[in-house]
Amino acid sequence: ILSIDPVRRICVAESGVTFVDLVAATLEHGLVPIVVPELKTITIGGAVAGCSIESMSFVHGGFHDTCLEYEVITATGQVLVCTPDNEHRLVFQMMHGTFGTLGILARLTFTLIPAKPFVKLRYETHATIADYQAAILRHFEARDVDFMDGIIHSPSCYVLATGGFVRRAPYPSRH
Repeated sequence: ILSIDPVRRICVAESGVTFVDLVAATLEHGLVPIVVPELKTITIGGAVAGCSIESMSFVHGGFHDTCLEYEVITATGQVLVCTPDNEHRLVFQMMHGTFGTLGILARLTFTLIPAKPFVKLRYETHATIADYQAAILRHFEARDVDFMDGIIHSPSCYVLATGGFVRRAPYPSRH
C-alpha cells in the first residue's frame, strides 16, 4: 500500500496487495474499498483482471469501477499510466477481465468509502424465484441496504442476504 488519503478517500497500492491487508489498513482511517471480494486473499490486481463483483456491486459495479488509474506494464515493457480520460483510456477501459493479456497491473489508484464498525446482516427466505427477484429489485430501487448477496438452495428456497453498516451491534460475530 503506497498511500491512503483519508480526506480525498483515495488509495494507491501495488497490484499484489490482498484485500485482507488493504481493509486492515484502510479501516485505520475509518474507510474501506467500495467493493471488497468475499475471499480475503484476492489481490486488488486480480480483482480487476479477474472480474470481481461482490455484494456492493448492485450499486457500485465491480472493483474496477471504483478505480481511477492503473499503471500497466505491457508485453513490450512499456509502462502506461492509464486513466478514463487520458491517451491510454482504451487500455484503462479494457483492463477489466483481461486476466493479464493486455499487460500487467503494477499500481492501482481507487476510491474508498466511510465504514462503520459493524455490518448488520439479515436473511430473507423466498419460496419462488419471482418473489426472490422482486425482493432484489425492491432493495435495489430503495437503496435501503449497503450489501446484497443471494443463495439458491433449491427450487423452493431462495435466500437473500442483505446488510448495512452500523455503529453498534447487539453481539459481535466473526463467522
